Amino acid sequence: MRFSSAFKRIVLLIAFFSIIGVVNAQDTAMYFFRNIASGCRLVQTVDSADFIRVITPSESSEKFVNVNEYFKNGKLKFKAIGIAESFRKSKGLVSYQGSCIDFFPSGKRRVIANFKDGQKDGLEYFYYPDGKLYLVINHKEIKQYASHESFIADCYDRNGNQICKDGKGQVIEYNNEYNDIISGPVDKGKREGEWNGTFFGPDTIKYKFIYKKDVLKSGVGYDKLGNVYPFKDSYNTAKPKKGYYDFIIDFKRNIKMPKNSGVSKAMIDSATIVFIVGKEGFLKEFETFKPVPAELMSVLKMIFDKCEKWEPTSIYGVPMETKVAFSLNVTSYPNSNHMRINFSIAPLHNGIPVETYLY
Repeated sequence: MRFSSAFKRIVLLIAFFSIIGVVNAQDTAMYFFRNIASGCRLVQTVDSADFIRVITPSESSEKFVNVNEYFKNGKLKFKAIGIAESFRKSKGLVSYQGSCIDFFPSGKRRVIANFKDGQKDGLEYFYYPDGKLYLVINHKEIKQYASHESFIADCYDRNGNQICKDGKGQVIEYNNEYNDIISGPVDKGKREGEWNGTFFGPDTIKYKFIYKKDVLKSGVGYDKLGNVYPFKDSYNTAKPKKGYYDFIIDFKRNIKMPKNSGVSKAMIDSATIVFIVGKEGFLKEFETFKPVPAELMSVLKMIFDKCEKWEPTSIYGVPMETKVAFSLNVTSYPNSNHMRINFSIAPLHNGIPVETYLY
């Protein structure tokens, strides 16, 4: 495999600096990013990363920086020019100027876009993995409102047939695996009427959106049995009636250990409670992440059994079981009424937490 000189430098830097989250050598800054459902996030090591972002000074002007991203096999993932004064070194973020190109792992172009002062400007081209043109979006600056607006211009199916032209026709949208997820009509570049989609997640869900001038008016989801679930939001996370903060504060306030108990405050603070929120909202299957003393477990279980039901997770209106974990260590900030709580929530499919990739 041939590596570019830039990537050889990456490899040397990684080895030299023992793979820390952000690497700076002279004028080069390197960041490790992992893909998540909503985009990407900064991680600390290359082992946990999906791609590497390298930012270097531009040779032509101090106003700009070069932004290059690489897949871990050394192939170029993305290239752009960044605005130097917008560069946030702690986050590895920068606003773009001019042409940007994003690539598939195969090396074929995935997206070509143009930026003006950090905003997408003009035509943006999307391609299928085989290199055929898929979608064209027109980004316009609306000067009278000092804003930007995007319009769907053209769309092509996998066979190269144009199904939308000049903002009128049909559009197909895809997930990361290029399965069809939703399709429907557009008029004057905006979604209009009924769009039908499929969510390939925990239990295949069919759903329908109704648009009016690109504004979502209503939605209906269908589970695998054909049951109908109207919805307003595509994804609702399971939550207690009074909110997460009040839930754990009330839970911890109710922990009353006998005076002669061997359970210390430190033991309570180090515990993490784990449970399931069922499709109907009832709480079940209580446990702790790590073993706790039997007398503490007895008290925790008694409190848990008295907890009120939650609003369940819903995906396109269809209720899902959810796994929830709460740390009992509630952190207070000095000279402030604010406190920090640590918790995690994940929808379940056959008892296994899953990520949600929603339209």
